[in-house]
Amino acid sequence: MPEPRAAAFERVFRADHAALVAFCFRRVDDYELACDLTAETFRIVWSRWDEPRRSDRAWLFGVARNLIGNEYRRRAGQPAPFRLDEDVEALDARAESRFDAIEIQAALDTLPEAQQELLRLTYWDGLSAAEAAESLGITPAAVWVRLTRARRAFAHAWHDQNPQSVIVPTRTHP
Repeated sequence: MPEPRAAAFERVFRADHAALVAFCFRRVDDYELACDLTAETFRIVWSRWDEPRRSDRAWLFGVARNLIGNEYRRRAGQPAPFRLDEDVEALDARAESRFDAIEIQAALDTLPEAQQELLRLTYWDGLSAAEAAESLGITPAAVWVRLTRARRAFAHAWHDQNPQSVIVPTRTHP
């Protein structure tokens, strides 16, 4: 027997709300706006809940990406870059220190926007290749190819900025 609509929606809300707020915040750099975008994402998802989809999570992040794109356009075509501010530890608990996070961001900033977005979706936001593919409107195979290229480009950018460091891209499965 299928899960009732409200219970299914609540399950997705509970599972992904915090991750979606963080996803939006990293892209708009404004916590209140991130909360508003998250609320609007869930409103849209609820209104279209009965539409077929492969993954609730990928669909949710795809809707949020579209809303963020609308926000960028509203800001007169000046997309807000992913920035690290004074509260860097809250933005990325995986960074060992603020200095490391700033170095990572500097290397990331040298990559094309499409590669940055794919790395953010898979590493910061934790989407699987299938979820990232659905969110971006491409195939999972294309995600793996692009992710391999993005990892390689990031490793080169990192090495250019930190020649004494060694980053060996590993095969991880987002």
